[in-house]
Amino acid sequence: MKREGMAPWPRPKVWKDDLRGAVAIEYVVGFYWVLVFFFGIVMIADASAASLVVQHASDAAVRAAVVVLADDGSYYDDPDNNTLHRFEGRRAEEVEKAADILLKANPRLQSDGVGNVTLDQTGYFAREPVTAKVSARYRCFVPLLCGGGLTLEAEAALPYQGFRYQHE
Repeated sequence: MKREGMAPWPRPKVWKDDLRGAVAIEYVVGFYWVLVFFFGIVMIADASAASLVVQHASDAAVRAAVVVLADDGSYYDDPDNNTLHRFEGRRAEEVEKAADILLKANPRLQSDGVGNVTLDQTGYFAREPVTAKVSARYRCFVPLLCGGGLTLEAEAALPYQGFRYQHE
């Protein structure tokens, strides 16, 4: 059966004239870059949110340090106050715990709870600035876009009052 003005049926396979599937190939090539762009934007937003959590954790760590370093030693296994005004022992653990509680708010932040808080010095006198630095590892959900993870760091500072708190 031959139709007027059309190629004989079935159409012969001539690949250079066959355009079927070209749109599918263009879609696959273009969709990859749209997907990379979308996940990149989402990951930047998530990393920015994680950075805010790390900044908030450093604020909490410096607030805890200002209070804990001058607090009564009997609450930190130091009844003789040998670690008073110093960032060591149970006092350091309590400051790290204050930051670690906030770092657990973001499930992509890896924090082992030990050593993620550092202070600029080990001992303080009244009216000296206390600077706390918190670092945490951010796990990317698209490892190809950021190499598997980023280290986020933040610092916060407050003046150390050095008050002796009285407990009843």
